Amino acid sequence: MLKDPPITVNVFDEARVNHEMTVELAFVNPVSEILRDCSLTPSGTGLLQWEELTKLPDLMPNNRVCVKLIIVPHKSGERTLLVGFDRASFKDIKTSCIVNVKP
Repeated sequence: MLKDPPITVNVFDEARVNHEMTVELAFVNPVSEILRDCSLTPSGTGLLQWEELTKLPDLMPNNRVCVKLIIVPHKSGERTLLVGFDRASFKDIKTSCIVNVKP
């Protein structure tokens, strides 16, 4: 069981409906083994039309991988961007951030 999710989410641009914004997802391998066959899955109502599965490269212990995504919000208001990490040996590793989308 991991105490702190090893996932961070950074939003770099102002969020506006129908305008591109950059989001960076980062994951740090918290265990002493190479992680293989992993993925990050961002989702969010009003932010993404569908979940976007992003396969990650093999990750050495304590190494970090960053993925930049361009998303185009399609609804205004306070939205939650949820990011899940998937691998057979880890269950339910998720983090989220609030994105305030302007009209």
